[in-house]
Amino acid sequence: MSTYAITDEDKGVAVDDLGPRGKRARKAGGPELPTLEEPPKPPEPRPSTSVDPRLEELDRLVSRGDWMAVEAAIAGMGDVSALPPSLQLLWAIGVKEGTPKKGQNPDRVAIEAAGALLGVPASSALAMVLGKRLVRKRSVTERPAPRPVVSWMIVLAGLAVGSAIGWYLA
Repeated sequence: MSTYAITDEDKGVAVDDLGPRGKRARKAGGPELPTLEEPPKPPEPRPSTSVDPRLEELDRLVSRGDWMAVEAAIAGMGDVSALPPSLQLLWAIGVKEGTPKKGQNPDRVAIEAAGALLGVPASSALAMVLGKRLVRKRSVTERPAPRPVVSWMIVLAGLAVGSAIGWYLA
């Protein structure tokens, strides 16, 4: 290891050497010195400055999965385009989870709301991708399984086809 003649002016302690892992080695009887480099502190998350009081009621509806009631509650608040972006986004998700009525365009509303929440124009690719991803319907894997009767019918049909092929080949 290299030897450095570094003095700590505040404490008047000479440091002979850098030890393993970049820590300063102390002379016998001297106080422990801090490491050469402090790890950077992660930035603290910024708290939300405003919370819409209407979100409390909607939170209960969302936790129950009642998206039709969410859509109806938000539609009852007035014109959707005049609402804050967070409520617009919830309305768009509620409409997409149900069946959109004629004249409703939840994709456009979701893109504009995502752009407003992110602080980017609605025409940006970021707003479009995020808005469309948030309102897309559930995937096939999240759909419920068929009833047991249907499952048994599929199994029996498979056995019948397999038996018929085996009998024909034998």
